[in-house]
Parts: sequence; structure tokens; C-alpha cells
Amino acid sequence: MDTRQKIQRENDIDNEGILLKIKNIGEQYLACRPAREIADAVEALLPDLDEVMLVEVAFQNPTARAFPPHKDYRLSVLKTLISRLDGHWDLGDALYTELSTAMSAESHEGFVTYSINEKCGSGPFHVTLKENRAFASQGTTGLKSWPASRILLEVLLRLGNFSGRRILELGSGVGLTGLCVLKARPLIESFTFTDCHAAVLDTLRENIQINLSNGDTRARVQLLDWCVGGHISDNVLIVGADIVFDRDIISSLVNLITGFLTQNNSCEAIIANIIRNNDTYSTFRTAIKNHCIVDTIEVKEFWYFDKVIDDYEVIRIKSKLK
Repeated sequence: MDTRQKIQRENDIDNEGILLKIKNIGEQYLACRPAREIADAVEALLPDLDEVMLVEVAFQNPTARAFPPHKDYRLSVLKTLISRLDGHWDLGDALYTELSTAMSAESHEGFVTYSINEKCGSGPFHVTLKENRAFASQGTTGLKSWPASRILLEVLLRLGNFSGRRILELGSGVGLTGLCVLKARPLIESFTFTDCHAAVLDTLRENIQINLSNGDTRARVQLLDWCVGGHISDNVLIVGADIVFDRDIISSLVNLITGFLTQNNSCEAIIANIIRNNDTYSTFRTAIKNHCIVDTIEVKEFWYFDKVIDDYEVIRIKSKLK
């Protein structure tokens, strides 16, 4: 290999490294990570940053075009980037053009795409969700993903391949938990998403359509009112994330879970919660422990998502009759 070929090879390797880093920035952008984190990652590429490559790969890739984040988030990222780079980097037209395009775009609810590095068999995959990032929208908190969903997934994806298993989720939100399980565990028999709010159920159906093939019959959407209850079949794993948040619903939630486990003691539940109010969570935990066997599940490592720093607990609930 002559000197010119060696230099070209080294340049190709450098470009591949930059491309990989920009792809990672694109994943951060699609996951709606804080704008400052994205700006930090871009700034770390200086002085080797390729502005055109950044825009095309991170902000104009097929997923970003088909399922873009909310307009406000796009503007925040682009303005933060331009502000950070302006003055010590010779900006071209690419970022300004992308900002202009974002400013003229119509507002929409926006999408969040999570990239999951699956370590237990299925390989990397991503899940795209229509979300409303506001705390509450249309009278419900169910139109966004909550941190405990990620904690619950850390537990579920380590429990095996779920071959022939059925899972029912209480308060499914936009479907992060279920869609990740369905993508990562093709042998699962069914995953039933539930909620009591029509807008949440409609969003769940949209997100299932985005992420799964039309012929996939494993995903089911069901109206479930905790105050009314329902029927459960054999050997169902009941799961829930961030469903203990209001003292007024604790009695209904406890009655629902204990009712299911009494109907069929082959079932069990795994519930993950961020503890936002100690009194509220303690009331739930005491009430459920009065009726069921409750054990804590420790999450010592986070394999799939960034570590959740909030105070949280994951519990396994079984019938005392089992």
C-alpha cells in the first residue's frame, strides 16, 4: 500500500467513525433527548464536523421524515445547535435551511423513536410512538411514555422468551412496554394493551399499526375500567408501569389486581412505579400486601435504557392461595 492509498484509507476510517457518531446523534434526536445533550455530542465532533452529513443523516433520515418529533422540539434542537456552533465554527446553509423548514412545518403531536439494543436474542430494534409530551392531554396522562415503563422493560426482557405466554398490561399509555416486548419476543402468544380512555386506546391502535405488521394478531387493545373489573384466563402475567399516582384510584386498582389473582391463582403481576409521593405509594403497597404476597424485584443494571435516577420500586404480586 503506497502513501496515497494509506492516507485515503485513514480518511475513510475517520469518515466512518464520524458517520457512526452522527447516526448516534440521530438516534438521540429521534428519542427526543434534551437539546443540550445533542448539542454537546455535535460540538464534540469539531473540528471534523460535516454539517451537510449531520443534517442529512441525523435530521433527514427516513424515520425522521416519516415520524418527526414535535415541531417545538425540532426548533429547540436546531436553535440550540446553531447558537452553540455560531462564532467558533464556520456554519454553512444546511442547519439554517433545516431550521427554516421546521419553522414552516405544521404543528403535530409528534413522534418519539426509541432504539433498543436487545441483549437477550432478538438483536437491536426500534419502536416509534405517537406521543404528547405534555404532562396531561385530553383529560388523561396516558398519551406519553413514563419512566417506569423503561424500568418495567428492564425486568421483562430478562425473563426469557415468553414462549406461549400471555401478558395483560394495566394502563398501557402509548404502548412502549408492549411494543418492545412484542418486537423482542416473537414467541409470545399475546400482549393485551388496556386503558379506560378512548383517546389512549385510539393512540395505542395507531402505534401498533406503525410498529407491527397488519397480520400480527398477538397485539390486542381492550377497554378496561378498574372500577368495573373483568375476566382473566389462565397463566396471564399482569404488568403495569407508573399506575400508582393518585390516592383516589388505589382501592380500585388493588381490587382489580386481587380480583384477577383470586379468579386464577396461576396468574401473577409485576408492577413498576416511580415513587413521587411516599404516602400514596405506601398506601398502595400496604393495601396490596394485605391481600397478596408481595416481593421486591431489584434492578441492579440498566441494559436497554439510561439508568432511571428517580426513587422507584418494582414488585412481584402473587395470590396467597397459590
